[in-house]
Parts: sequence; structure tokens; C-alpha cells
Amino acid sequence: MILNTRKKIANYLQISEETLREIAPALPILGIGEKKYAYTTGSNYLEFIQKRISSLTSGDFDSVQSLVQSNRKNFLLDNIDALYKKNSNECITIAFNNLKGGVAKTTTVANLGAILAALNQKVLLVDMDMQNQLSTFFTKEIAFDANTKEIDNMSEDEIDFLCDIISREKYAEKSILTVIKDFADNKILNYDLVDEVITTVDIGLENKTLDILPSEWRLGRGLETARSIPNVSILLRKILKRAKEKYDFILIDTSPANMLSIELSFYASDYISLVSTPDQKAFQSFSNIIEELELLKKDVEEFKLDIKLDSLILSRTVENSNSQKFWKKMYKNKTKMKNLHIFLVPQKELFSSAETKNKPLISYGEKRSEALETISELGDYAISLINRKGK
Repeated sequence: MILNTRKKIANYLQISEETLREIAPALPILGIGEKKYAYTTGSNYLEFIQKRISSLTSGDFDSVQSLVQSNRKNFLLDNIDALYKKNSNECITIAFNNLKGGVAKTTTVANLGAILAALNQKVLLVDMDMQNQLSTFFTKEIAFDANTKEIDNMSEDEIDFLCDIISREKYAEKSILTVIKDFADNKILNYDLVDEVITTVDIGLENKTLDILPSEWRLGRGLETARSIPNVSILLRKILKRAKEKYDFILIDTSPANMLSIELSFYASDYISLVSTPDQKAFQSFSNIIEELELLKKDVEEFKLDIKLDSLILSRTVENSNSQKFWKKMYKNKTKMKNLHIFLVPQKELFSSAETKNKPLISYGEKRSEALETISELGDYAISLINRKGK
């Protein structure tokens, strides 16, 4: 349920609107801009807060209302880190995949990462796709519409400058490929180099950031030459070893086609989440990757790894479509057999345009209710990950 006014949120929490203004900084999901708050949120996030209050106070207080009535309003502001702390101290690494492109996988990973960051989690996104769309998702300087009138009004120098920005690959020689090449040349993993190529980006909410280990288009060719590296399957796992000590979550965006990219990503992960759409071709790819994962389980035994299939994120769903109802049922039957969690992302223009705008939906100020409605179940997924007791 989406609560889209200050009054509705205050009523849901059973507090006054003035109190809501005071404690808004402790509810990151509400924050938009520097000293302003867009009073729109999901009841799932507020339920999460209520349960955390009960846990942190050993049951002495069970809600925002009970804290306010006890004159302990500052509890929320003073305990933000504790409120949003993961139940497990271990970093959770998840690879996202589908063998078919065009299922909104990258947009899903970016938005899930941004939601986790909004909930005060330390997040690292790893781009293992040579199309490097995840790497540039949060890059504001290339967010533009080539058909806008602004370009028509630019001077020649301004157009030259814009062309330079667009044609320049932002992470050339400053990507995951840089680390792989260095390892291939020197036979030693340079963790300082890993730290150097990781970049911090703003997700569009006040003081909320996440980190990205970027990709570049040469990654595909670079991976082909990397096949000669001994035990190359666990190379990404080695690269992320020190990072796992610093982050709460590592989300890996895999290539839909490069098998070594997929293999490296899967071997580096604790969980695998599949992103798909409710149609025949996407379902076939979904079924194929599940079969491949069964084979993978046998392969990883020699490295004493435990990789679990975790969830299905079904994007571009439409509620009143008989065709989609059929394919949703097919997915549900398949996921029941594998005991998978399933999360739905509805077909919305906002979600489709999120990547071109270089802006995750969690940070939308305009159309905020629609944006939060669109990613509501991704929010549920994020909250379930934070609440997990362990891997």
C-alpha cells in the first residue's frame, strides 16, 4: 500500500504531522532533496521500521507511536544505523541473470541497489556486462534527450563538448577489466587497484550513495584472453574477497550472452536471482538457466562453494492480460518446484525510462507515488534481504 500524503502517513503511524516532520530524517525512504521531504512512502517500509523498533527495544516499545508517547523521539534519530542494520553480519552477494536480453535486468539491479542504499545499507554494484549500462546508470552528465530543443539552441563549441562526453567511454581502463588484466600480467591480485577503480555515485537521495565496480565494452574480448588463467572461474570471487568485508550487499549484473562472465559471476555469489518477463521466449530462457544451475551445483563442489537459487523478479507484468496470466502461472509452477521467492514489477513507463534518465525510482520527487508503487515489491525484496538471519 502506498501512502501519498503527510496526513496518511501520520495516521498510519498514529502520530501527529508535526512529529512526522521531526522524525522524517530517520526514515530514509521519505527523504527527497536537501531539507525537504516528499511525504510519500510504502506501508511495507513503515512496517519494517515498526518491527525494528520492537527488536531494538526488546519489546518495550513496538511502534513509532509508543516511542513518541514515551518522549523518546530522539531514539529514531540517534539509532538510524541500528534500525537499518542487517540481521546478519555477513555480506550477501547476489548475481542477477537471464540468458535472454531485454528483460530489464540492469534496471532492476540498479533500482534494487538504490533501495538498499536508501535503507542505509553499504552496497557495491558489480557490472560484468560488456554493454556497461549499469556502470553509467547513475551518471548524470550523459542523461539527455538527443531530440530536445536545447541541442538545437547550442553553439558549435557546446555541441562539440557534448559529442566528446557522449563518445568518451567513462570507465575505459578504469574497470573490472583493468583488475583482470593486471592479475593476468602480474599473477598477484592487487586489492588497492580494485579500490581505485570502484567509484561512488549519488542515488539522488540526501546523503545516500552506493559504489560501482564498473565495466567497459572491451570486457568481452578481455574475458576471452582470461580463459588461460588457472582456476579462472573463481577469479571474481577472489577480486571481491576484501570488498565483502566492507559492504552489506554486493549485486552483480551479468551478461546475457558471455558464458565466462556468467560463470565468474555465479562462482562469486551466495545467491542467484533470475530476472524475466511473462512471455514464451523469456520463460524458455528462464527454464534453461535453471537447468544450467543444476549442473553448476556439481561443478562448484570442488571449490567447496554453496550457491543457492534465490528468487525470480518478473518485470513488465500487466494485471489484466490473459496471456500474461498464463505465463505467470507457468512461472509460479516452476518457482514452487524450486522453492523460489517471486517478486513482480509492473509494466510502467517510469520503469522503462529510468535508465535513460539515469535516476532510480526511489529518488523520484515528481510522480513519486507511481514510482514507489512500481518498485514496491523490489522494496519487499530489499527488506527481506536485510532481515535474513544468514546465508
